[in-house]
Amino acid sequence: MTLRDSETPASTRAGITGNRMRRLLRHPLAHLVVALTLIALVQAVGVKVYQVPTESMTPALAPGDRILVDRVTTALGTPQRGDLVVFERPADWNDAPPADRPAWRVAAGRMRG
Repeated sequence: MTLRDSETPASTRAGITGNRMRRLLRHPLAHLVVALTLIALVQAVGVKVYQVPTESMTPALAPGDRILVDRVTTALGTPQRGDLVVFERPADWNDAPPADRPAWRVAAGRMRG
C-alpha cells in the first residue's frame, strides 16, 4: 500500500520540505546570490569604492587611485577639517562659459548660489 500526499503525516512532509531547502541552500548558485545581495547592501548603506578621476587631489591621491568611502559617518555628522569628501559633479560643470561673459564671472556667479 502506498501513501498519497494527503495521507502522508505532516512531520514527514515537513522533513521532505526541509531537505529540499537544505539542498537548495547548499547549491553554489545560492551562495552566489547571497554574496551579491550582501555586496549590494553593504555598498548601498555602509561603504563604497570610488576611483580618483583627476589630478585634483595630488599629492595625497593620484589619478586612478581607489578609495573606500564610509557612508555612515557622514550620515551621522558633518565632515571635519582634513576629511576627504566624495561627491557627484553637477551636469552643468561641463558647460562652456558663454562667449559674452569671461570665465571668471561665470565661476563667481556659481559660487554665489
